[in-house]
Amino acid sequence: MASMTSCLQRLIVISTLILMSACASTPDDQDDPVLLPSNPIGGLGEQTLSEREQRLSVDQLYRAARRALDNGDFNTALARYERLIGEFPFSAYSTQAALEQIYALYRSFNPDTAIAAADRFVRDHPRHPANDYVQYLRGLINEGRGEGFLTSLGYDSTQDDVGFARRAFDDYAVLIQRYPDSIYNGDARQRMIALRNRIAAHEMHALRFYMERNAYLAAAKRAEHIVATYPGTPAVPEALALMERAQRTLGLTDQAIATERLLRGNNLPTAADLGEAQVEQGWFARVGTRIGSWFGLSDGDAETDSVGGETS
Repeated sequence: MASMTSCLQRLIVISTLILMSACASTPDDQDDPVLLPSNPIGGLGEQTLSEREQRLSVDQLYRAARRALDNGDFNTALARYERLIGEFPFSAYSTQAALEQIYALYRSFNPDTAIAAADRFVRDHPRHPANDYVQYLRGLINEGRGEGFLTSLGYDSTQDDVGFARRAFDDYAVLIQRYPDSIYNGDARQRMIALRNRIAAHEMHALRFYMERNAYLAAAKRAEHIVATYPGTPAVPEALALMERAQRTLGLTDQAIATERLLRGNNLPTAADLGEAQVEQGWFARVGTRIGSWFGLSDGDAETDSVGGETS
């Protein structure tokens, strides 16, 4: 019995160590070679610097900070960047340190400080060639703030507030409009599409809430808002079906007929097809991706659409 207990304890310890190792090396921890700030001074080598050397040489202090950044030791990098900026504020290294500091703050989960650092950098260096990168980081920071640990476990974050998702969408839109030739625009467009889908899904929770409580006028208005503001998203077919049902219940026959005609013209189920049963969300999720073409939105058009505000 004692031998079995001892063996079980060893298995628990080994399993814990394996889990800790896996958590420490998730794919998200791997540095994206495009996302990581460019290194203006080339290879850094493996030199280990003493505190005395760091104090004496701005070049060495920057190299030590950058080496920590490249190795994913963001807290150490931040301490060295702060020291460099404080001791050598007028050096060329100070500007580069301020740029890389934004990325280190983002990766060390300090979103408010990272946004403040990004705003400060653009304000202090309005013509810096990396300002498109800073704007892109703003989008990543705000997008990340809207997603928590539970999202990675399958939690539906669209039920929560999407304020940060809206901010991220606007950040990416500014990037594309202000820096049309930026290398980050392609990824920004894809992220904008995903954010629009997420915000539209959030609006659908309110629409279903109104329908469940027989608040048909509010439901019809919310559905109309979703269809008009988020065309091309997977939420639109369900929004149209619920809008038709609400319109018929309210006695808005002409509007309901027009909505039904739109649904039938695109081979989507109408309120009559669905009967009185609750709309099957899984079905709509499967067909939702088909509707982009007939609502006139392609992937490249995402940046021109407003994500809109919530209706009451």
